[in-house]
Amino acid sequence: MGLPTRVSKDAIDHPLELMNARSGSDSDGTIVDIVIGTSDDQIAITPGNLVKQWSQQERNYFHYQTDQPIINFYGLVSADYEVKKDRWTSAKTVSKAVDLEIYHHHKHNYNLDRMMAAMKASLTYYSTNFSPYPYQTLRIMEFPRYAEFAQSFPGTIPFSEALGFVLNIDDSQDVDMVFFITAHEIAHQWFGMQVEAANVQGQHFILETLSQYAALMVLKAHYPEEKVVQFLALQNEMYERKRKETLSEPPLALVAHEDFVYYNKGALAMFEFQQLVGEERVNLALQRFIQDWHSRHGSKKQELNRYPTTQDLLTYFRKVTPNDMQHKIQVLFERTQYDNLERNP
Repeated sequence: MGLPTRVSKDAIDHPLELMNARSGSDSDGTIVDIVIGTSDDQIAITPGNLVKQWSQQERNYFHYQTDQPIINFYGLVSADYEVKKDRWTSAKTVSKAVDLEIYHHHKHNYNLDRMMAAMKASLTYYSTNFSPYPYQTLRIMEFPRYAEFAQSFPGTIPFSEALGFVLNIDDSQDVDMVFFITAHEIAHQWFGMQVEAANVQGQHFILETLSQYAALMVLKAHYPEEKVVQFLALQNEMYERKRKETLSEPPLALVAHEDFVYYNKGALAMFEFQQLVGEERVNLALQRFIQDWHSRHGSKKQELNRYPTTQDLLTYFRKVTPNDMQHKIQVLFERTQYDNLERNP
């Protein structure tokens, strides 16, 4: 009795939570060195390089080790997999070659080409416009439809069969959501893995809204304009429906757990922002943001000994925005509803 109301996210200037990230981490990372034993008909995967595998007493063993510290946020997956492999090489030598692997049920071949295309397209766009991809491998691992989500860990992405592996996509009618979701999860290798965010209001703007934007730019680069318009219309429909069902709606800069804000409204706002100031300027701002706030070696991260907030992010946005458009940053990111925005997809 008498306890204060529990807030969903602490204030954006909370001194303690500024030093904590998504997983409660306050470190520069950890080296992962894991040996996983599993059934003799299964393959086990976790972040890191596969340094050794062997069989013993009807068990399969896999030794994974990271060659650099990663955030303390990773999963372990094991199943009877088939593996589709390929290799991505940067045309502009901005990153080292990356081994691509999709671990899947042997009957679920429908969308593997879409996923592989998204892996290559995403690595090309993000490495060129943001920063190099830091790992030797990028793996997607299917899991059963007990849940419908995908989640990005360093170099690895568990991906529900229901969300991508068994979707029936008609290219003449549908947005290629397998391609988009794959691109979104790979974007977290930058927004979440390379630059984390303080565990305060606005955290999901940095983690999720920026990943929405990045994936949307990959979609825009590889699909006709009408597919982008169709995707934005879907985001607007979901935003309008969900905001009418909720009692409150924070602005993007102060968003907590309102997914319709950081996913749906976020995609709309970021798309309009790049239309207003230009895709190159937005990407330059994000490139500088990642460089300064990189969780391991960013100069701002080291100097201030905390994780970034949306206040920091918007500083980079303001620097690339012409003077006569500065007010748009407030309209797009610091006001509540999307009603007043000029929508020109």
